[in-house]
Amino acid sequence: MNISLNSIKIGLIISALVLMFSSAALGSVSAQTQDDSLKSTIRAAIQADPRSQGMTEAEIDAMVQALTHQAQSVGMTSEDIVWRPTGEGAAGGDAPLCDGVLCGLNYAFGLDGSNYTIPIWLGACALMLMFIIAGILEYRHLHHKKAEEGQGAVPQSTGDGAQL
Repeated sequence: MNISLNSIKIGLIISALVLMFSSAALGSVSAQTQDDSLKSTIRAAIQADPRSQGMTEAEIDAMVQALTHQAQSVGMTSEDIVWRPTGEGAAGGDAPLCDGVLCGLNYAFGLDGSNYTIPIWLGACALMLMFIIAGILEYRHLHHKKAEEGQGAVPQSTGDGAQL
């Protein structure tokens, strides 16, 4: 089966575009979920503090909004708020917190968490590299093909030193 390099290029371009758009879609969906989770975590932490017993609901809401805005501006998630260190001897301390191929890639590259941005962009970069290599190979193939065609025509001489 002979597959042309143009069809491979088109397939790589389509794959890269799908990866980029899926990365953007995952980011927008997870941002809303993280925002709600962050607000509920902050609210639970405030209400767990005995000093908040004398606060009104409006004061708690204002504090939750302010702290959520500040936490989002520094990139903090609800997991960062509730995280507690585990001892080295704790069972499952080195195991990833999520399952799946992209989560496994995150863990393999030394990243922690379920943020899929880095493995998706690594895949997109690998596809782009394959696209560049395919272009180089196609150029070399065409260049060698033209060189071979040029060598096939041997000039003929007429005997008096002139070539035809």
